Amino acid sequence: MAEPISSDAIASLLKGLSKSTLDDAPPTYLPTILPLALPTPEHTLNFFTTLHLIHHTLAQPIHAEYFHEINSTPRDTALRGSVSLFLASEEKWTSANLLSAAAWKKDKLDERAIAEHFEIQVIREKEHETMKAIRVGERWDKAVGVAGALQRLFQELGERLDGKSVGEAVKALVEESQEVANGDVAVFARVFTEQVSASTSHRPADSQAVKLVSAQGQISSADGTLHISRS
Repeated sequence: MAEPISSDAIASLLKGLSKSTLDDAPPTYLPTILPLALPTPEHTLNFFTTLHLIHHTLAQPIHAEYFHEINSTPRDTALRGSVSLFLASEEKWTSANLLSAAAWKKDKLDERAIAEHFEIQVIREKEHETMKAIRVGERWDKAVGVAGALQRLFQELGERLDGKSVGEAVKALVEESQEVANGDVAVFARVFTEQVSASTSHRPADSQAVKLVSAQGQISSADGTLHISRS
């Protein structure tokens, strides 16, 4: 059974969502709850597939020190950023939808946008070396590395996708795998993981598919509901 998201993580998510993100969210998106009721099944599949790929990217060992220093986790950051991207997006599969291939192809998610939506502090203050009363800003290498990894993820997806979303691509893989499996669950699991492995540079394939299938079950608060609205 998936571990529920803690109340502290939910509070952090709500605190991290910028006012501009909530103000810009389409009126049909708020108020909303998690588990999210997305506009169509494709939107739902796209959201959770993207969430999984983001989490997979953030959970790489190279970023462990960053999350230790900010006292957070890859899962909380992935959830916060994914929800923020959803709320800032239009429903249509244009570049105004930040979870679409069109947005990724146009590099809409540059370092600035990623830092805002995922609450990644790429610039932090420190004391001036000679004037102790003055604080200066400097780029934080660990945070820059995290933002850069996400930016590369979206760029690579934009380059690879021929359709309108990564959800559409996964749906096609599922349908193709179902045809080959002909009702055999074990064959479906093997074929689908092989398809995922061939379609993405993020490996290993087996764990990828398992996490993908279970991703939706991980999105829940302690009581199963997370309310987001303009307060």
